[in-house]
Amino acid sequence: MRRLAPLLCSTFLMICGSVVAASPRVSRLPSAAQNLPPDREYVTVQNGHLSVNGERLRLWCVIGGFPNFADIEPGDSPQTREQKRARAYADADAIVQRFMDLGFNGIRLWSDPVEDYRKGDGSNADVLDYFVSVAKKRGMRIWVPSFSWADVRVEDAELAGAPATANDWKRAVEEAKQKGFGYLWIARVWDPRMEAAQRKLIAQRLTRMNHHTGLRWADDPVFAIWELTNEEWWISKMVSGLWQGLPAYFQQSLSERWHAYLRDKYGSEERLIAKWGFLLPGESLEKGTVRIAPLNQGVRLEGAGMDAQARRQLEAAQSVGKQQYTRDDFSYWRGADVLEFFLQMQLAHKKRLGDYLKSLGKSAHLSPLVYDTGIGYEIQSQYLHQNADAVAHDAYINGTSANPLNQRFPWYSGLEEWPRIAQDLPWLEHNRVGGKPFLCYETQIMQPAKYRAEFPLRLLALAAIQDWDAVCWHYWGRVSDITASPHPFDKPMDVTTGGHPQGYHFTYDEVQNAMMQAAAYMFRSGLLSPAPAPTTFLYGRRSLYDPASPWTTGGLTAGSG
Repeated sequence: MRRLAPLLCSTFLMICGSVVAASPRVSRLPSAAQNLPPDREYVTVQNGHLSVNGERLRLWCVIGGFPNFADIEPGDSPQTREQKRARAYADADAIVQRFMDLGFNGIRLWSDPVEDYRKGDGSNADVLDYFVSVAKKRGMRIWVPSFSWADVRVEDAELAGAPATANDWKRAVEEAKQKGFGYLWIARVWDPRMEAAQRKLIAQRLTRMNHHTGLRWADDPVFAIWELTNEEWWISKMVSGLWQGLPAYFQQSLSERWHAYLRDKYGSEERLIAKWGFLLPGESLEKGTVRIAPLNQGVRLEGAGMDAQARRQLEAAQSVGKQQYTRDDFSYWRGADVLEFFLQMQLAHKKRLGDYLKSLGKSAHLSPLVYDTGIGYEIQSQYLHQNADAVAHDAYINGTSANPLNQRFPWYSGLEEWPRIAQDLPWLEHNRVGGKPFLCYETQIMQPAKYRAEFPLRLLALAAIQDWDAVCWHYWGRVSDITASPHPFDKPMDVTTGGHPQGYHFTYDEVQNAMMQAAAYMFRSGLLSPAPAPTTFLYGRRSLYDPASPWTTGGLTAGSG
């Protein structure tokens, strides 16, 4: 992919033509909404930005290892349980105070117990909800990330009806788990049972009661942003052919949707061939044997889903001709149909989940929803973002230079080059969508870095130029027994914590913390003015569905779903 030049001004990325973002969705509020806090207390989107009580809200958020749980064991005595609970509560108070001291007014909160509890029992759910209540009392707002981790089980076969296929589905799930296929979740976009399992997880988390605030999560105004998935980057995984490793049941159900799409679009095989130019040996729209191709890599087209005669035709053609097919072997229009099929299916899936989430409570209904995080260098991901309530992207930069020609190799300062955050291809510089809040869901400069303290101010400058709504810092590492130490945060700065070898954290980096605090106050107050006339980049259907457009590393190295 050609490298893009760094941008010196704010850029709004928009879609033109017949693929513009859908109209805002309207969800039905629960009947109990009249007993909830007034609308003004909730974070909403006004004039393309986060707003609360009629005023602009800019969130400077922390991500990390919190709260500190009580870790109560089954054999603990009542006195030990109470001591552990009291310590966990005290640590929660201290953590929130630390965040306030560092200038944060928001938290991207990854902890997500779903079980019910008795207030004060010291369970993980109890401590988490106490932490939420403390943050709420201090005026902080919380971003709830990712309902990705639905553990699909064979019992979920009953969630979406269709008893005739239930046993086949169970066998396919068991097969995937036995083979250790880690990306089974990609099928939830087209598999009704897996989507239902994700809805079940959403309901478990949003409808649970916080006994410390007296509100369900879905109704609590402390929650400012909701997020369906984190770094799913589904398109890149699909165009890389990752789905071809799924059990045959899921491949076949995907193929059935593909043929339904083709029949709905073209109506007949003659019209399909007129547009595409040709079909491969053994392919037939009538028989349902048209392959989902091209993809982003050379592939040998297998005969799964074909009848015996069609499979023999395809195998014979490949034995005397091409062993693999790439994008260059097909017309633009066939490749465009593959992308359109994937993207329309993904967007429909996200809309169904988003509408369901928004129906669960007042905060879920009023506060913005993010469909996914990150762009994956794909224009298709950007299009997905603009159909949600807000756009979320991230960027990390290295503290060292890989270029020995750099005068100060291996160290370099970002002040020695054009203003930018990108360390290779742009991530944050060009992905703002006009009329949508822009959220930087993760950022940090990696250790080791000689000029690390300048990064918060460089990021602040870009955030101000582009008029962002949130910046989330990754990450604040877990600090145990905070209240047991007179100086819990005065420790030598280490390069890594929490299993991240890149040294993303800033827990004990007092120099960067000081610069982050200064940047926080400038960002939150809107001290720096945005670009008065930002550049706008428009793209349309041909670019969106161009089969050469998705950037991918094979889909195996990025994203967790």
